[in-house]
Amino acid sequence: MMIVAARALLLGGIMCLLSACWMSPVPLIDASNASEIDFEGVWQEVESGEPSRITITSNGDGSYTMGDSDELLNTYFVALRDDWYLAQYEGKAEDLAPEATGGKFFLYQPIRVADDALNLFSPECNEEIAAIEGVTSEEGTCGFESYEALMAAAEKYVDGVESGAIEGDANVFVRPEDAE
Repeated sequence: MMIVAARALLLGGIMCLLSACWMSPVPLIDASNASEIDFEGVWQEVESGEPSRITITSNGDGSYTMGDSDELLNTYFVALRDDWYLAQYEGKAEDLAPEATGGKFFLYQPIRVADDALNLFSPECNEEIAAIEGVTSEEGTCGFESYEALMAAAEKYVDGVESGAIEGDANVFVRPEDAE
């Protein structure tokens, strides 16, 4: 598992295009531990040069489809607290290293739904998060070996954003009727 996780972590670093991200070689969120959400529908990015829209739709099995007209991702959400969620997206890596991950890996993103806005955060893999048992770190990418490690990191990240210790830059989306 550690060799696969290390290869997936390296692959994830490439896929994240040198930005900070969280990933795992296997899904850590599924129908057994996912949460239902109440923010399905169409969302439009606030500060986009071109109108960028995403749609979130239930698949009826605990998973959701999330994306734009070009790419739809199978997604699970876990409620963290109040208006915070963690999303798991299934990525595909066929062209890079299918032997490392079976052609798949999973990315994680904190989301805050507040003040009629959907805020998508790009989580950091800082020293504090990398120090959590079950977390590996390489070149700004955090790899997770367990659901418990992922949840501990998510809680620490949310604490950091809420306290101001972590600068939580988010892509902000609103309902299209609110964007006009």
